[in-house]
Amino acid sequence: MILHIIHASIGGTFPIFEQLAKWDRQHVHLALAWGTEDPNPALVKEIQALGLEVIFMRKAKGLDVVAFWNISRHIQKLKPHQIILHSATAWPGVWLAKNVWKIPFKLIVPVHTFPLLQTHSEKWALRSAIQQAEKVICFTEEMASHYRRFKPHAHVQVIAHVLDTEFWKPLEKRPPNSCLKIGYHGRFIRWKGIFDIPQYLLQQGELFQFEAIGEGADQAAFQQAINNAGISDRVKIMPPVSRTEIRDWLQTLDVWICFSKGESMGLSAMEAEACGARLVISGFPERTIILSKSEWVDAWLN
Repeated sequence: MILHIIHASIGGTFPIFEQLAKWDRQHVHLALAWGTEDPNPALVKEIQALGLEVIFMRKAKGLDVVAFWNISRHIQKLKPHQIILHSATAWPGVWLAKNVWKIPFKLIVPVHTFPLLQTHSEKWALRSAIQQAEKVICFTEEMASHYRRFKPHAHVQVIAHVLDTEFWKPLEKRPPNSCLKIGYHGRFIRWKGIFDIPQYLLQQGELFQFEAIGEGADQAAFQQAINNAGISDRVKIMPPVSRTEIRDWLQTLDVWICFSKGESMGLSAMEAEACGARLVISGFPERTIILSKSEWVDAWLN
């Protein structure tokens, strides 16, 4: 059995778990999703409809020793032969299982976050996890160069994310919009370049509609920036929804924008482009393409 440990917000890590569970027929895949907040209910329903098994576990803010202990006990009970640690902040619990309970498993650590976005404790956890990992997976060469310094001789592999193009696809016949429809979906945080969006929108003249889906620490400040720019009547901000609703919405867009300071996978842009939107982006990685599903699965599991 292969255990994926992911953050409860799920985000870009869930599609990796979903695709591996779908394409790898040799192993059972299970996810342990943990975090300080409950996951998006619409996404939980979608996960259940797919028949994927996910254990949701709540943790307190800050250093939650009980949560780490519970992670280690889950691992002891499940006895996975491999753990894919998508959420490095859960490392203390995995460390207990590996070094105290002496549970034998192969550890793979995918790196989803740039060092600048990590707290001191997150950097420590990731560094420690990489030092005990059998394999490290990065999504760009730039990220790989950062993390090779933690363990210079580690097996660091750079691979791309693979989209399910049977799901993420444009409409065959899309009715034209009455004005330019621009969109963004993702977190409302400064790193994503959200405060550059009002200036871009002002450059589009009067005939545009901007819609955004997501939430985040800087959402109120972003809304204020929209108000200050005098364009709030042409802007609509919506809470997180299911991936099916995201796809249906992306299929209606003319343009998808994001002025990020740096992305590890660029998954949102890939989804938008696959649904037919034109991209206006910055800070996104060049694509490292693995052509076949079997090669992609092999990169994760072997």
